Amino acid sequence: TGVQTCALPISTDGTHYAYEPGVRFTVPGRVVVDCAAGLHGGTFHLVVPDNGTPAEFLARRKHGEPQPGGNGYHATSTDGLAFTRAADLPLPSTRNRWWGNLLSDGAQLLFFGTGPGPWPVNSADGMQWAPSPAPLRMPGVDPCATRLRDGSWLVVATKVPAPAPTRPAP
Repeated sequence: TGVQTCALPISTDGTHYAYEPGVRFTVPGRVVVDCAAGLHGGTFHLVVPDNGTPAEFLARRKHGEPQPGGNGYHATSTDGLAFTRAADLPLPSTRNRWWGNLLSDGAQLLFFGTGPGPWPVNSADGMQWAPSPAPLRMPGVDPCATRLRDGSWLVVATKVPAPAPTRPAP
C-alpha cells in the first residue's frame, strides 16, 4: 500500500539493534514514520507526527517542502509491543512538529520537538500537553535530549535539511 508503519528496534547490548517482526502501530492511509517512544508510569507512550498520505509525503519531498506540523498521533502500550491508538495530539502551532524525543522524568512526560517551540512540552498522561515553565530554544531538527546530573539538559539535533535540488530547465 505504500503506507509506512512504526517498527521498534530491540537490542541486548545497546549497540546492535534488530527489528522484531510485526506492525507495532499504523494509521491506515497515512505515512507513519519518525516515532518517539517513552515509558512513563508503567505505560509506554508512542508519539508520531502526521506526515500525510503517501502521495502528499512524496510530493513534499520531491519539491523540497517541509512536512506539515501541528498534528500527531498518540498510542499506548503496557508491553511496549502492541500499541493502541489514542486521541490525536494537536500542537498550538503548525510550525511545530511531533518529530523529536519523548522521555519521562518520573513525574511527567517531556517532548522535545521540531520547530520554534517552546520546547519541551510536558504532560502527566500523554494526552494533555503544555509548554514547560522553563522552555529551551533549540535550533535544528529532530532533537534528542537527556537530563544531566546537575539538572541541566543536553540536547543534540540535526541541522535544518537543505532544500531539494532543482532540475535545470530543458
